[in-house]
Amino acid sequence: MNLKSATAGIVLIVGIVLVALFNNSDPESDEFYHLDSSWITENPRIEVLGQKGTIDDETIVFAAIFQTLPLEGNCQIATSLNNEPRTFYNPDYSYSPDYIYGLTWGLPDDDSSIKKINIECDVTEDTKGADWDECGNYFEISVKYPLKSGAHADTVNSQIRESVSTLVSNYLTHANERGGCSFSSLPDRSYSRLGELTLDAFVPLANDGIFSVHLETMAHDPGANTSQNYLDTLNFDISTGQRFTLADMFYPGEESYRALQRTAVAEAQYLLLKGLRGGFGGNIPDVHFFEKDEYRPELLEKQEFALTEDAIVLDCTKYCGVSPVAHALDRKIPLEIPYSRLKHFFDPDGPFRHISKN
Repeated sequence: MNLKSATAGIVLIVGIVLVALFNNSDPESDEFYHLDSSWITENPRIEVLGQKGTIDDETIVFAAIFQTLPLEGNCQIATSLNNEPRTFYNPDYSYSPDYIYGLTWGLPDDDSSIKKINIECDVTEDTKGADWDECGNYFEISVKYPLKSGAHADTVNSQIRESVSTLVSNYLTHANERGGCSFSSLPDRSYSRLGELTLDAFVPLANDGIFSVHLETMAHDPGANTSQNYLDTLNFDISTGQRFTLADMFYPGEESYRALQRTAVAEAQYLLLKGLRGGFGGNIPDVHFFEKDEYRPELLEKQEFALTEDAIVLDCTKYCGVSPVAHALDRKIPLEIPYSRLKHFFDPDGPFRHISKN
């Protein structure tokens, strides 16, 4: 299908469903499924959006949601604030969401200028298609992501939307491949056919120089018992509008690299001993554990991380393998390292200058 024509169709259908839904008429038909809108109607801080211009702005995300599906589905779109109470839940976490975010992130940045786009879609493959009975899936997709205002907003927001669309696309591609064709004779809305993706992104730090975004997911593939999750982090230097990596935070060289490794082990052990953290990677009692490993500064470029007012927070998916501190990380709970632990190794001319002066 031509992406341009598909995208145009997406905007049209989403617009129709929005008008039907928010005027309290019935959008259901053979092609549409009704979504529970209580997440909107029961939250007084949610602002319902139906303007075509707003929908057009999010075209890249809708294109990802509907990428390989006929244009059949039902979507709702609204906005909220970045500092909305956290509702994201991942069953891999043995702790409540409030515990996780109180422990690791604190509250999302309380900047009322940061709006979050909320999109919920119920989309299905063609139920009349030749392969539907054996191979057909349907998906419930919920995405929430922040948008910046002010300096470099267009640059930052385009990369946030691109990240969201990539995560959604990666999930749908993997879920469709993994789902296979084993659903013969199951009802059209059988749970076995269902794929679910919840993407909840937020800004843990926004000041005059830094805009940090953490994008996390909870995923379920059709017909699966367990499914991988997806993750991305974006960190922007607002003085330039450019993204930066963890390597940019430190003085170059092995000394900083090893200091990060030692500090990560020490912090992980401290939290583990206090019962505030699991030991997914195993117990690493020696802070010099990683010093026998090869010096690989390129891993700092690949390490997922976000920033808060007080700390660097390292994160990972799967088995946390692409990291200079892989065995110290736990995919269930990001690892918070207070800036004070590494203050002698931060480059004062790098992005840390926007934090140290606050």
